[in-house]
Amino acid sequence: MKQNLKKLAMAAATLALGTTLLFSAAVFAQGPIGGNISDATTRQGRGGGSGFVSAPLAEEEVEALTLALEDEYHAWAVYDQVFQDFGEVSPFVQIRQAEARHADALIRLFDKYGLEVPENDWAGTIPSFDSVEAACAGAVQAEVDNAGLYDAILAATDKRDLTNVFSNLQAASLNQHLPAFESCGAEP
Repeated sequence: MKQNLKKLAMAAATLALGTTLLFSAAVFAQGPIGGNISDATTRQGRGGGSGFVSAPLAEEEVEALTLALEDEYHAWAVYDQVFQDFGEVSPFVQIRQAEARHADALIRLFDKYGLEVPENDWAGTIPSFDSVEAACAGAVQAEVDNAGLYDAILAATDKRDLTNVFSNLQAASLNQHLPAFESCGAEP
């Protein structure tokens, strides 16, 4: 009896390990979730997703998701232009990285629902700012506008996964990015 339990435990452990390895291989084959910053912000449209499609989104939810991603793409491109013009200016470098993570979070939702990921048409299209101070002022307005956008798109859905991501991205804009940009123009 003890020998049978040992064999059963060994078989269960082998099955669990095999399942874990199979799942890990499937995730690895999809590539890194976060990718690198340029992947997240210059990614061309792709479809197919992960194969795990949830209940379809309503048209308003797809539009909300698309608007959110376009806004994150735009923010990344603006902050990248500041980086190109003035070098590694704080807080633009850090917030540019955050915007890439925000885009990744939204792209994962596109993948989850089997939606085509819109292309990032903003990369390389942003005009230069005259100064870092002007860039800071523009960034303040961009973060205020971003928070307002999330107010509007949060009203378009009651799906928990969408509202969690939208709420988290809005909170990042209001509680982290906005204060950083408000103080960056005042730095000597």
